Amino acid sequence: RLGGEPDADNAGPGALGALMTLEATRPGVAAGALGIARAAYEFALEYAQDRKQFGKPLWQHEAVGFKLADMAMTIDAARLLIWRAGWMANQGRPFERAEGSMAKCFAADVAMDVTTDAIQVLGGYG
Repeated sequence: RLGGEPDADNAGPGALGALMTLEATRPGVAAGALGIARAAYEFALEYAQDRKQFGKPLWQHEAVGFKLADMAMTIDAARLLIWRAGWMANQGRPFERAEGSMAKCFAADVAMDVTTDAIQVLGGYG
C-alpha cells in the first residue's frame, strides 16, 4: 500500500517516459480519426451525387450541399493540424503549444461531427 498524495513534480523517470510516449502517438491517433472522417465524407458525397431528389442530385439541394462543404472544410483543417504536428515530430521539435494534442482533439471532434453529418446526408440509408 502506497501512502501520501500523488506528486506530478516528483513522479520519476517512468512517468516522463509515459508522457513522452503519449505525446509521440497523438499525431498518429489524429490521423486515424481523420481517416474515419474522410471515409464517411466520401461515402456521403458519392451517395449525394448519385441520389436524385426532386429531379436533381441530392448535393445540389442547398442544405445538403452546404453540409458537404462544411464537412470538407473541417476535414481539411484537421489535416493541416495533423501535418504540422507530424512535421514537428519528424523534425524532432517539441510541441511547444500542444500541437499534437490540438491535432488529436480537433481530429476526433471532426470525425464525430462528419460521421454524424454523413448519417444525415444518407437519410434512411444512414
